[in-house]
Amino acid sequence: MMPAKHQIDVVMGTRPEVIKLAPVVIALRRRPDVGVRVVFTGQHADIGTQALQDFGLSPDIALETMAAGQSLSLLLARLVAALGEVFAGRKPGLVIGQGDSSSAFAAAIAAHHERVPFAHVEAGLRTHLLHLPFPEEGYRRAISALSSHHFAPTPASARQLVAEGHDPSAVHHVGNTVVDAQRLVLGTLRVPMAAVTPGRVLVTLHRRELLAEGLAALLDVVIAAARERPHLNFCLLRHPNPAVSGALAQLASIPANVTILGPQSHGDLTRCLAETLLLVTDSGGLQEEAACLGIPTVVAREVTDRPEPIADGLAVLAGTHPGPFGDTLRKWLDHPPPRRSVAAFGDGRASERIAARLFC
Repeated sequence: MMPAKHQIDVVMGTRPEVIKLAPVVIALRRRPDVGVRVVFTGQHADIGTQALQDFGLSPDIALETMAAGQSLSLLLARLVAALGEVFAGRKPGLVIGQGDSSSAFAAAIAAHHERVPFAHVEAGLRTHLLHLPFPEEGYRRAISALSSHHFAPTPASARQLVAEGHDPSAVHHVGNTVVDAQRLVLGTLRVPMAAVTPGRVLVTLHRRELLAEGLAALLDVVIAAARERPHLNFCLLRHPNPAVSGALAQLASIPANVTILGPQSHGDLTRCLAETLLLVTDSGGLQEEAACLGIPTVVAREVTDRPEPIADGLAVLAGTHPGPFGDTLRKWLDHPPPRRSVAAFGDGRASERIAARLFC
């Protein structure tokens, strides 16, 4: 068999990266002239591997870069060194990464060192505050500087990249590949109203900004709101980060209408989200997924890089201080806006557009 004309390495390490890059891998592998290697850094070893399996994928190269207690600097150094060896061993024609994780930043640096073009999926997201989110805001700005192709998920993110001085011909508004992933899991974005589980409130909090001191306080607010509303069923999702598990374990008293769920597969979480009355989250990816499914969302952040659902009225920025957060949470629990899909993130064909743009 003749080797493929175009050799591409797709680098992913966290579960959100797997979810948003899996449709890209699938779209590229439909092209007979493209050879794709999935390079998995193992940054989210267990849940990332599970997400790959959800899409019928497995790593072509699996790295072991995680170590207990390592700093961000050490993690980044290990990732750059390991990915540099991968790219030098079989220099690909292109490296693709997604988002703003340590794995994505390291892939952009290592590709730059090997003089390999880098394509950035979900480019152009900004809060304009260097430390919110941390370290992601800094990483994604740096990734943009090292990228040859910028695949923007929304018109606003595309405009942002052009405003920063990036070549307009290299900036492409394609939509968000999270919609493609949802279509693969659900088959459709239209979820009947009857599918909503009565009174389900899904809560997932894990951001680095909260872990130092704010997470426990916000969880206490959620528990108090649940105790005041026994007719609602609260599901608290336990993130694999040990700090999150520790904060959940320290909750003094959990009312009967609160359930703590272990980590879910992407398929199970997507179906759970589709049947949810209200989402409470600090996750960027879940803000997008909820918007695509029409789920009202309370965002536990001071700023968000996904402003579209908020502008549409389907989401609200509640902050991270217990008082304002609690006031907003209670208001939305009692009077959530009606479910409606936000179309800003695209039509589920972003991956096809990416594949076509790379080889047009």
